[in-house]
Amino acid sequence: MSRILVYGLVDSKTFGGIGSYLTEMNRHMSEDTVFDYIIEGCSCSIQDRIEELGGKIYYITKRTKNPFLNLKENRNILKSLRETHDAVYFNLSTLGWIEPIKIAISLGYRVFVHAHNSRLVVDDSKHRLVFNINKKRLSGLKVTRFSCSKKATEFMYLPNDQVQFIHNAVDIDMFRFNEEERIQVRNELHISDSTKVIGFVGRLVDQKNVLFLSEILKSIIEQSDIDVVLMIIGEGILKDKLQEKINSLNLQDRCFILGDRSDINRYYNSMDVFVLPSLYEGLPIVMVEAQVSGLPCIVSDVITYESNISGDVTFLPINDASIWGEVILNKLNNKNTNRELMSEKLKDSDFDIDHEALRLESILTGDL
Repeated sequence: MSRILVYGLVDSKTFGGIGSYLTEMNRHMSEDTVFDYIIEGCSCSIQDRIEELGGKIYYITKRTKNPFLNLKENRNILKSLRETHDAVYFNLSTLGWIEPIKIAISLGYRVFVHAHNSRLVVDDSKHRLVFNINKKRLSGLKVTRFSCSKKATEFMYLPNDQVQFIHNAVDIDMFRFNEEERIQVRNELHISDSTKVIGFVGRLVDQKNVLFLSEILKSIIEQSDIDVVLMIIGEGILKDKLQEKINSLNLQDRCFILGDRSDINRYYNSMDVFVLPSLYEGLPIVMVEAQVSGLPCIVSDVITYESNISGDVTFLPINDASIWGEVILNKLNNKNTNRELMSEKLKDSDFDIDHEALRLESILTGDL
């Protein structure tokens, strides 16, 4: 049995991309490899998923609340688990705090650092200074470096750092297009077969630029009399603000805000086009899921072009909703090709989780 200590989840009520990546990767590894998590705070939105996979969670004080106690608890936990754990796997969106990495190295762990983002979450002079200092410090540490994309690599590491790509892979069979599920979901939501569905999946936070979604829908309605609705799947602090904006634009009859879903694969089937107007990303797992389901994707041009695994992704600037509306209308008016073909194309590729999870497992456990 190999137990890997994992950093990267946060105390949150919403389910994010890193959480999805970690739990699904672990689910598709052998039963001999288990992820245990060190999390700042006192709760985790996916605790049930972690425990279902045999994992444990070790909660520590948030660094923002008490950095000295946080440092002490990090050291104590890493020291106490050294005999039962051989590796620590850090999944990072930024480099504001790398002391746990240094502690893990000093205790003799094999240490892995994975870059999941391409821009500072808080981009001001203070955070840029800390980030750049830690970027140089990290370069001098003995760690194995992973990244989800070229943009994330350039953001998190120095040019001469050696980096391995770990793809944001998904379960191809789970996200394969299913016509029966499409009909069933649409019936559940009372969406007719002739209605076009624009879909979004993600946390309702500033990063995802979710308020822009309502502007896109408004633009489409102004440009065409097409029967169209917007389906939003996710939770976050902007949910109420998003609902207010939808109401102010008189779009409440055209929008479905469905919250977090554990059966998200069913809902991709009901969509006709997928949109993601994010302000920054690494390589979004939801884009991989949508493309496996055979959906054309319209996304912001800050997202890495490596995410275009289907050949049916359009990258647009996020300064003009009317352009988004025009491009989406063109996609909706073009009859979709056979959506099942994309899942067949991606089976056994680097984006197939059955392949990529075993590769990551071999690296983390020292077999590769």
